[in-house]
Amino acid sequence: MATRVSALFAAILALALNAGPATAQNPDGFQWSSNQFTDEAERGVTASELRYSVPETDNVAVYGYCNARSSATSVSMKFAADFGQARNGDNVQIRFLGEGFNTIYPAVVDIPQSEEGLYGVRMDLPFEDPLWSALKRMSSIAYSVNGGQFVTLGLSGSSRAINQFLDECMFYGGQGGNIAQPQAPGQPAGQTGQVYDPRWATCETMGNNRSQRSDVPLTVTFVNRSEGYRSVMWIGFDGQPVNYANLNPGEQFSVSTFLTHPWMFTDGPGNCIEMFMPQQGVGVFNITAPNRDFGPE
Repeated sequence: MATRVSALFAAILALALNAGPATAQNPDGFQWSSNQFTDEAERGVTASELRYSVPETDNVAVYGYCNARSSATSVSMKFAADFGQARNGDNVQIRFLGEGFNTIYPAVVDIPQSEEGLYGVRMDLPFEDPLWSALKRMSSIAYSVNGGQFVTLGLSGSSRAINQFLDECMFYGGQGGNIAQPQAPGQPAGQTGQVYDPRWATCETMGNNRSQRSDVPLTVTFVNRSEGYRSVMWIGFDGQPVNYANLNPGEQFSVSTFLTHPWMFTDGPGNCIEMFMPQQGVGVFNITAPNRDFGPE
């Protein structure tokens, strides 16, 4: 399947090559904005979005989304990107580079089904991730997918928009996804299908990851704040999971690990519910993704 890079990406790439990383002004009319709205595509749920775009146009370089049905502790973020020959759904890595910030995240190629939409990569970014602070305090930040050309984002005006967006998303998450929403027509109350939780997506975006180097040690405490039993699995250098602990709700487990060593959390039957990649400055990870209905097992 041929991939198409949006004209927007080509434009911001050209601008990025001509602008130094310390540029304070955002290029070509791009602005940061946050908006709360009723998402009719999701049965009228209250939702919030974060954009880095040219106002009143379809030129969008960054897009974040969350809604009131989610009990997530992370946000779905998309970045316009040239992902080369990668196909829709392929796992990739996105690197962010700025003053005092240099971090690589797992992501997945996301190509819209229609001609409209943002061609790029999608990642789930926890509320407490250091990238949010970097996006708010810097004048610009650059990112690259799979070692490709860096693109620079102007961050003028980003702090206010990001703070509003995160406040709303954290409010939704704090309500456990239980904010009252309109009932879908013809659907009896109390008989809704299971709503997809974005934390489950980490099992897809990080599913092919394995432990790499062991050169940056750190200690992480995993706290089971979900409603169910969770097994804590280290993903070895061969890509195979190794059981380290079994946690009932409320229990916790501390382990010495490394920056490039992924961890997986499974339910009783062994299904992946959520994954985590250690990061500097993150000493506690709350296991919060709800149980997932995998059908008869």
